[in-house]
Amino acid sequence: MWTGKWYVNIFNHPMIAKDFAAYLALYNKYKTDYAVEELLQGKWTQIIIQKIRNASLDEHLSLVGLLNGKLSQLFTECYLTTVARIPSPL
Repeated sequence: MWTGKWYVNIFNHPMIAKDFAAYLALYNKYKTDYAVEELLQGKWTQIIIQKIRNASLDEHLSLVGLLNGKLSQLFTECYLTTVARIPSPL
């Protein structure tokens, strides 16, 4: 049934919902397995380095996406914090 909102209609489609659920599960798994937060804090353990070395191309691309997403979030927060502190010239 068409609701007028594309994102609701997409998730009502069983195949798309199933694929998205699988993607989300992998996203959360990789985020945890590769300790993205720790990597960005400079905490590179031998275990994580070995996991990255042994990862498939898909996992490498997912890791790059996770790192990019987190960096984007951090840069945005930094920018918004900095802009909030700058007095208006008017």
